[in-house]
Amino acid sequence: MIRVKQQKDIDYVIVYHFNRVFRNTVDAAITKRDLSKFGTRIVSTILDMGEGPESAMVESIIHAVDQYQSQASGADIRYKMGQKVKNGGTISTPPLGYLNVREAKPEGGEIRTIAVDPERGPLITKGIELFASGQYTAQEVLDQINAAGLRTRGDRRHSPKPLSLSQFYLILSDRYYCGFVTYDDQEYPGRHQALITEEIYDRVQRVLALRRGGGTRERHHHHWLKGLLWCHRCGHRMLIARGKGNGGIYFYFFCRGRQKHLCDLPYLSVAKIEAAVDKHLGTVRLTDTFQATVRHQLADALLLEQGHMSAFKKRLGARLDELDTKEDGLLDLLDDPEWPRQKIKKKLTEIERERTEVQTQLADTTSRLEEGQQFFAAALALLADPQG
Repeated sequence: MIRVKQQKDIDYVIVYHFNRVFRNTVDAAITKRDLSKFGTRIVSTILDMGEGPESAMVESIIHAVDQYQSQASGADIRYKMGQKVKNGGTISTPPLGYLNVREAKPEGGEIRTIAVDPERGPLITKGIELFASGQYTAQEVLDQINAAGLRTRGDRRHSPKPLSLSQFYLILSDRYYCGFVTYDDQEYPGRHQALITEEIYDRVQRVLALRRGGGTRERHHHHWLKGLLWCHRCGHRMLIARGKGNGGIYFYFFCRGRQKHLCDLPYLSVAKIEAAVDKHLGTVRLTDTFQATVRHQLADALLLEQGHMSAFKKRLGARLDELDTKEDGLLDLLDDPEWPRQKIKKKLTEIERERTEVQTQLADTTSRLEEGQQFFAAALALLADPQG
């Protein structure tokens, strides 16, 4: 407004009410001062007392009252939102996998609440559980749930589309899915239905910690001991780094506390660390009770994984049936000259591409299950002779 005033000769700026322009007395004073330099005055359509010191005083009082009302309303809204959250309510649009719904009350009227999205909710749960298993990367899980039909909600401007990797990472870190709501950095039990258990959420965080900044970073300096070693002197994590000397490139471990000047543990060569770990593992002996317990847990985990995979394969199969139905409908339209053939062919190409992706995911799911069975069998054999 002030930039426009510098270019044009304007006597008045007319507003409905001062509180539509200013939210506090400081903004009002600065803006009115800047406009007065150009001979421009702001006028309210519901309260104009003319010019003069009396009117200026009254307007200043009005600005102060408007500021108080704005702050009081904000405080009241924050209080009500806080109370809703403390009672387990959701104060914003729920994340993907949930829907805002209205349920009828027995005594009449309706209540707004949160319900699980019947289409997206099960896919979100499946994706989180697959990632929690530690057998898949985030991208591999994302490809599977997108192939099974997971899409964003979309709106009037944007149509639903497959989930992105960044969106999936946000889902993996959101405790809303295990039944909690957060407000002002405080967490409260929510009234909505949880899609995962806290145990699964914790497993996901451990996998994230090992694959990202909290532990082993898959993109730099691969080593089987990364993220597994901790300093005995200060309790910080041991990190691996690359060095370069007369002998060429070499790697070494160092204590994270050393970077913070909290520890004096010297730099240790990878070879010495590996030898020490091998020596320690040579002293490990597993009791019969422990072996029996682990065998039982592995058997249960395998049965659970088989159930998950079977359910996921059924969903992928259902998606293939949906694509077949869409394809049949579009093929029927090709014979109708009133329908644009190019658009129909484009849709058919998209369906064929998605069908290929789903079929690939089906094959991958089967192979993953077979790999899982082999892994568990090898793990059970390892229990009998850990040093074999």
